[in-house]
Amino acid sequence: MVFLLFLAALALVALYLSRIEVRDIFSPELRKLVLLAFTHLREKRYTEAIQAYNVLLELKPDYPEGYVNRGNAYFALGELDKAIADYSRAIELRPNFAEAYNNRGNAYLSQGRITEALQDLSRACELNPHLSEAFFNRAMALSEVGKSKEALEDLSRCILLNPSDPEALYYRALFVLRYQGCDEGVAQDVSRALMLRPMDPKLYMLRGTYFFQRGEYEKALEDFSKVISLRRENLRAHYLKGSVLLELGRYEEARENFSNAIAIDPAFFRAYFARGFCFYREGKYEEALQDFSAALLLRPDFLRGYAFRALTYRALGRYEEAEKDRAYLEEQGFPWKGFLETGEATGDYLEEEVGVLEFSENVLP
Repeated sequence: MVFLLFLAALALVALYLSRIEVRDIFSPELRKLVLLAFTHLREKRYTEAIQAYNVLLELKPDYPEGYVNRGNAYFALGELDKAIADYSRAIELRPNFAEAYNNRGNAYLSQGRITEALQDLSRACELNPHLSEAFFNRAMALSEVGKSKEALEDLSRCILLNPSDPEALYYRALFVLRYQGCDEGVAQDVSRALMLRPMDPKLYMLRGTYFFQRGEYEKALEDFSKVISLRRENLRAHYLKGSVLLELGRYEEARENFSNAIAIDPAFFRAYFARGFCFYREGKYEEALQDFSAALLLRPDFLRGYAFRALTYRALGRYEEAEKDRAYLEEQGFPWKGFLETGEATGDYLEEEVGVLEFSENVLP
């Protein structure tokens, strides 16, 4: 999660120099240097930007915007301690510098220093109640400490200030789905974000998750397929698409997607288990046995894997091996009788084992 927050912070870090007023006290040479440094920063030539700001700050050491923007360059390069030092110097020079507090809060957030991040981001919100980035970043920090209600309030404030912020729309949808369930606002926020960023796979992943949890499988299937078209090597999209197809009883297609997930990550035990479940439903017990056993080799504490393997052994007439798995489950306190009543006849394992929402947060392969 911290890595994802770092990416979000990097995307939203305030390049304050775009708002700068180059004061009349600046000589023409310094103005050229300011513009050169900013050009490097804007074009993501961060090392060159730092070099230019080093010269500028030697000549103008009381220039707070210069420290903020050099800090932004350090932040982009992952040199967070140096970024924090620059933001702190800017705050010393200008104690009411909202953007400096926001950016330092971002850096603290990326380091997992949540208390310090919240202090800085709250100060930024107080100093500039129109700074949408500060409300967004405080929402990220609040979510880290479980304050979902406050996080959603900050995201809504951010969207009010900047209705065209796809990241804020995405995270509000994600948090609503995570904390409040399948509210219709989830699909509305994601659809709005897609109008702004139509090629972003994580948006389709989240909306597909929403439809999956609502039982709108055809819509979920469409969104997960879109993710795959955008990011072929996306493990989670193949897995979730397979899970939807499994729910629809389209076992052969489901197996194909689980096989794709295994090809991407041969250590992904859930895909073996899910593919084995498809084989089991189709009455292909030898193939099911192979997949359940593969899942258990990768995850020996996966009790449902033993339960379904025991059922598969029974179907194959291998009762001694089935009893061995059943006895192990009993030792582990697994509710075998309850499982026999529900587990074999339904796909309820999806709700407990697929962990749909955990996959919606990261669409990278």
